[in-house]
Amino acid sequence: MSKRFEEQAKLSAAFLNGIALAIASLGGVTPMISYFYGLNPIASEVGPAVFVAGIVIWIMVAIVLHLMARAILNALD
Repeated sequence: MSKRFEEQAKLSAAFLNGIALAIASLGGVTPMISYFYGLNPIASEVGPAVFVAGIVIWIMVAIVLHLMARAILNALD
């Protein structure tokens, strides 16, 4: 495996991990913070179950993307 391929794989893994971080913060953490500070009344409009389910789904998507990035790095061995 060439050095160029390894660096491209590392860059792709870092990109996926960055997207996972953005998804986790925008879809998971931000709604919780806005709810606790009363900045966004969306939780009262959709109901608590849907609100929590949405947060869980976004966090799970972020975890899957992170695991995909780890798989790319594990393939370098």
